[in-house]
Amino acid sequence: MDFNSVLEEQFLAAANHLQSMVANHPEKASEADLLYLYGRYKLCTEGLCQTPKPGFLSFAARKKWTAWNNLSNLSRDKAMEEYVIKIKQLDPNWSQNGRKLTPSGMGVSVSTLNHCSRDEKDIIDTEKDLFDWCKEGSLSNISKNKPLTWPKDSEDRTLLHWACDRGHKNIVEYLIREGHDINCQDSDKSTPLHYASSCDREDLVDLLLHQGADPSISDADGDTSQDCCSSSKVKELYEEYFKNRKNNCTN
Repeated sequence: MDFNSVLEEQFLAAANHLQSMVANHPEKASEADLLYLYGRYKLCTEGLCQTPKPGFLSFAARKKWTAWNNLSNLSRDKAMEEYVIKIKQLDPNWSQNGRKLTPSGMGVSVSTLNHCSRDEKDIIDTEKDLFDWCKEGSLSNISKNKPLTWPKDSEDRTLLHWACDRGHKNIVEYLIREGHDINCQDSDKSTPLHYASSCDREDLVDLLLHQGADPSISDADGDTSQDCCSSSKVKELYEEYFKNRKNNCTN
């Protein structure tokens, strides 16, 4: 990328300043500020968001993805301009000194959001449980260690919730075959179909609907799984599902 214009130099200076500001004065930037800046930095340096939406339970990654993905209607120049303005608001004493700068990686790592959960750490195989195997997509280990009753984690999430979140279709199919409750709800009353829809996993939504998942179930906020999706293709799946169900009832 050619960083030649005055605006681009201001943007790069602001990005470099943010790194030192976060390191030395983290109280100056809230999580919302960092997400605002992160999305604009990614748009300026990499363009429109083309990466898949992270899993429903990958909270930090999902926030950053949303901050970037929501800027589809913002131009690169406007994003740079807003980035510089935000840095000046956060640190009124900062001013760009005009020297030529080069990109310094992420501009801001959003370090306050980089919380690492157990499933994202290195765990030796002997310490792994069914949830760890599920998150990794290891169907062989799940089938070898099949329990008498399917477990739930501290938030009442089941292996089917996690498999839908991570997009492991082979595990989802296996759990359904083994009699896993397809409409089980976690502590927030979300079903596996909520998770698949929220992650816009078209193949899993289609599979779950055809295997008897109930799209009328609402979570604790009153949202159905259909309310959780943003993909036009997933929305079309629901429309087709309800259309077919209506026709079957009429015939």
